[in-house]
Amino acid sequence: MLQKNDKTEIDEPTPPLPLTEDNLRLLEGIAMPQTPSQSKSGKANSSDVAELLEEYNLFMDDRKALERVPQIKAKALDIVDQERQSVISPEEIDNIHSFEKFFAGVNEKTLLGKFWPKLIREDRSVRGSEVAEDNQTETVVTKWEDCHLVRLEDQAFYEDLLPLLNPDNDEFLKEVQASLPKMATPQPDYCFGLLREAFTKNERRINTLYRKYAKVARKTYHAFFIVEFKTSKGDWEEGRTQCCRQSAALVHAMRELKKASLADKNDPLKDDHLAKTPCFAFSLLVSPSECELHVNWAECSSNGEVAFHMDRVRDYLLARDDELAILRHDVNNILDWGLNDRKDEVKDILAGIRAKGLDKESKVSKGSSEGRPGKKQRTSHATSSDVS
Repeated sequence: MLQKNDKTEIDEPTPPLPLTEDNLRLLEGIAMPQTPSQSKSGKANSSDVAELLEEYNLFMDDRKALERVPQIKAKALDIVDQERQSVISPEEIDNIHSFEKFFAGVNEKTLLGKFWPKLIREDRSVRGSEVAEDNQTETVVTKWEDCHLVRLEDQAFYEDLLPLLNPDNDEFLKEVQASLPKMATPQPDYCFGLLREAFTKNERRINTLYRKYAKVARKTYHAFFIVEFKTSKGDWEEGRTQCCRQSAALVHAMRELKKASLADKNDPLKDDHLAKTPCFAFSLLVSPSECELHVNWAECSSNGEVAFHMDRVRDYLLARDDELAILRHDVNNILDWGLNDRKDEVKDILAGIRAKGLDKESKVSKGSSEGRPGKKQRTSHATSSDVS
């Protein structure tokens, strides 16, 4: 099994900008209403963006938070460390290295189009039983799209998908939320999810009923993996805040669907991280020289407040052949997880929503029939009255 040693990084601290109203308008990933006389003339420091995300209960790099949820960490590592049918060849590694100088001077869109197809092949090698139950062939080569995987490129999510503070009747919290700049709609470079064809007719109906959370963007259902690219001149910390913000939307959507399938209306996901299948997602930050893989999850405090966390699972130096091989291995395993175990979990949730709906319909129908006399009963009562 492939293994990877952790790499320690020391970042130079950058002094934050004052959180004035003018500076807040410059924050990347945060949108504020502007009058016609106002314009966006530059970018603010990424640390300010991170601070503002924390006001929305979105946190990055809280190692203590990940230690509080060892089940999430263990599950994430179990997914990426699964053994695979095939590995990257030396020729493929050399092919990627041959483009390293080219990658250093290109924009993000070009980096996307050139690097990713070399890292992740269109073909997918799977066990024959995954394609058909009666297929006992040891290995079958198919395509990701044929397995109902969709990769959305630079497409904005539907609005109102990001988790927001829930003031309820807390007037102070309402005032705080009203004063915060609104977070911009997520628009990741790549977003991986499932095609409509992955679901049965009844499952599609539930997806339609809960489309706000089931369909994050055009043709993309139940997304589970975000990829952000930064060029050699790009802002790495900006990319990390984007991963945090965008993946929080995926975790939030999954949580809302899961809550809809559960009977407990008070706080059904208070201890979600302890569940056999907790709600979490992955995000990957890519540059021409290195990558960071993150796990993103939600944590519910004792007072019912939900916080969304992101922490690094693994990092990779692309100049090293072994780490490049591990990167492909890990990403392929995440895509496999999205098409197998996580898809099964989604289907279980949809089935739970359907069963809950049928149970409600049954109770309503039963109550109506018990509370309303039938035709024969009404006739009998009338006859009795006439006799007396």
